Amino acid sequence: MEAVARGLSAPLDIIVLLTQMALGPEPDLQKKASSSLYGQIILPLCDDFSSHGVEVANRVLVTMILTFCPTPKGRETQEILQDLQLTDQESLLSRHKKLSSPRSLSPDQRRAVKKVFILSRVTLGADIAITSPIISRVKKALPQAK
Repeated sequence: MEAVARGLSAPLDIIVLLTQMALGPEPDLQKKASSSLYGQIILPLCDDFSSHGVEVANRVLVTMILTFCPTPKGRETQEILQDLQLTDQESLLSRHKKLSSPRSLSPDQRRAVKKVFILSRVTLGADIAITSPIISRVKKALPQAK
């Protein structure tokens, strides 16, 4: 996280090691590694709300996914990603970028929307900074939707 705070890339080899430990056979080590990944890496990156933080978080999550895939529990995920030709970090990051790029809905598509689900971290900061503005925009863009 020190490297990220200085605008550098995250040392992904540490992410691989922590992910392997979280997936390993020792319950105590699994718990500590999972707690470290979430509490000390993922959560702070998500709270960063900067472009750099999002980019680093994406790389960390993709690294975790690619570390999980070769394991017995990850076999099904790996098959799905192979079918989609998403087998390396760059292809997964490109796919994420494509899917997260803003797209306009046609009037017919807007009318077809019946429900909108907005996920929230349920923290005051996230609610004020992110969730409330999203709700306002969705209400304006899709007034018929629940």
